[in-house]
Amino acid sequence: MSGMNAELQQRVQRIAKRRSSVWLYTAIRWFVAVVAFRYFKVRYRGAKNLNIDGPVIIAPVHRSHLDAPLIGGLCKRRFRSLAKEGLFPNRLATLFMASIGAFPVRRGEADIKSLRTAASILKSGEQMVVFPEGTRQSGPIVKEIFDGVSYLASRTMAAIVPVGIAGTEEAMGSGRKLPLRARVAIVAGEPIRPESETMSRVQLTELSQKVRDSLQKAFDQAQSLRS
Repeated sequence: MSGMNAELQQRVQRIAKRRSSVWLYTAIRWFVAVVAFRYFKVRYRGAKNLNIDGPVIIAPVHRSHLDAPLIGGLCKRRFRSLAKEGLFPNRLATLFMASIGAFPVRRGEADIKSLRTAASILKSGEQMVVFPEGTRQSGPIVKEIFDGVSYLASRTMAAIVPVGIAGTEEAMGSGRKLPLRARVAIVAGEPIRPESETMSRVQLTELSQKVRDSLQKAFDQAQSLRS
């Protein structure tokens, strides 16, 4: 990782710890819970699973840029999230992104520093959104997911909460700049906990399959809840 990116990562973490950052996040969460939930006529189940103690990895399906903000409307605690490095182009953008809990990651390469930062955040007891499918996908089926969620959970003993979100692709799918008014449903499944901090590759793969199955179940339930 370049020195510039390491400096950016450190600056982001400093900003995220400020009291003003927590206030901004709280204000945005309030707006989502009050205004956005009404606009999208959000229905939800399992919100208690998003509000458990200790380190938590929130693992949603990913169909829209609306996914993370809408989940935030159900979370009492602030969550952190990985965001592509390009979303931190200047000081003002960095200030905003860091205040809402995001921190930079380089896509398309092994960003060890960002993974270590993510693990450190989780070990401190915070919760984090990590999309198991990686980038935005399309359709009602959860296909292959990456082992990143399982790896982080094992390293930090964080609970994994699978979250199905239906309707956000219709509201604001890939390529759309402004959201349409479409009903959205969110279902948070039961937490999945790793067996140990020293899981083998086979065990990590098995955990990832369990997460995929639970994620598909929550996604199916969310799609049914929309109707």
